[in-house]
Amino acid sequence: MKMLFRQRITFDFRHWEITGDWLGWNCRIMDGSACVAVITKRLWKLTDTCEIDVVNPDDVPGTLMVVLAINAVKCSQRQ
Repeated sequence: MKMLFRQRITFDFRHWEITGDWLGWNCRIMDGSACVAVITKRLWKLTDTCEIDVVNPDDVPGTLMVVLAINAVKCSQRQ
């Protein structure tokens, strides 16, 4: 299913492209046509909780860096 409102972020880090829905709760990190990781925000939790599914264990540190960067941008936009 395609979403009508999508955000797209490109990092210089490994040329990964991050695409998510308009609320930013679900993201997919792609390296060309290969999926690197899927990030899903879990609703109905007392705190912000994300599930991160990384395809290659070597990409875990980079994926965590991307998640933290996205979270930092979102937090700064709320203020």
